[in-house]
Amino acid sequence: MIFKNLDTEDEYEFNNTQVIEKGQHIDVAVGGEGVSSDKILYKITVQTSDLFSCGTDANVFIILFGDKGDSGELPLRNSTENMNKFERNNTDVFEFELLSLGVIRRVRIWHDDSATMSSWHLDHVTVSVEGIEYRFPCAKWLSSRKDDKNLSRDLACENLPEETVAEEGGKQQEGYDVIVTISNRKEAGTKHDIWISLEGTLNSTNKLELENKGGRYFNKGTSDLFFLPVTSDIGTPTHVRVGVTPRDNVDVDKDPIKQCHLTSLIVNRRSGTDEFVFNCNHWLSLPGTPGRKSYRKLGLTTTQPLNADHP
Repeated sequence: MIFKNLDTEDEYEFNNTQVIEKGQHIDVAVGGEGVSSDKILYKITVQTSDLFSCGTDANVFIILFGDKGDSGELPLRNSTENMNKFERNNTDVFEFELLSLGVIRRVRIWHDDSATMSSWHLDHVTVSVEGIEYRFPCAKWLSSRKDDKNLSRDLACENLPEETVAEEGGKQQEGYDVIVTISNRKEAGTKHDIWISLEGTLNSTNKLELENKGGRYFNKGTSDLFFLPVTSDIGTPTHVRVGVTPRDNVDVDKDPIKQCHLTSLIVNRRSGTDEFVFNCNHWLSLPGTPGRKSYRKLGLTTTQPLNADHP
């Protein structure tokens, strides 16, 4: 089998000589002459704060969001530094070999609240790859009992590489980052595009397309990061309209799945300090689907600091 990335033109070939029985699944390594399959080492360093009873015994996970895609869910299981990880003032390091994600702009980190001592105060995360270190401050609790009772944090990079800043005109490119989270329900994902429009206290935007390039976004149980180059200031976001629109190269009549189940949208202005959460937890359907809504208008659920300052 050969898979082709329609964005980068990279091809990945999977060769197999085994007989596969019904119900059996096997792992097949990427290979083949001239195939781009190089993975690079990502070193993720997690610094637990130095506060009383701030460590956690829960299971911790992270997603890296880059210009070329995201890492998917990575379980932080085996620290190279400590057997008992995520304890007070611990520095824990985790290594993963991944395809290049480009510039790492955000991370999402969370735990499953599965232990008696689950509340965790995270100081910061750093991601090191090919000599570049990205730093993501947090300085907040991930807890179902403390502060805002949030188990998950979305953290923005505070030190983008100089060449990236230079390419963006010497300053951070203006616009909005949007994280789209699709639920884990059966057939929750979609091959189609999603559109949104932002409404704020000062202004609103037209429909903005979130293109499902190569069909790699909006899959069941995933979160995808998009950048919207909106130069006008809409003020404080208050509402988001969101819907599904057909992709040009997908035959809608032959596609049995004409909807997706959206969990939430998270919006932040790159020059801002807050992020705005819009919960959905509803189905979105293609226009013309009988008995289904083609879009939803979502009100603001909560506002939280993008990155808290260190004390």
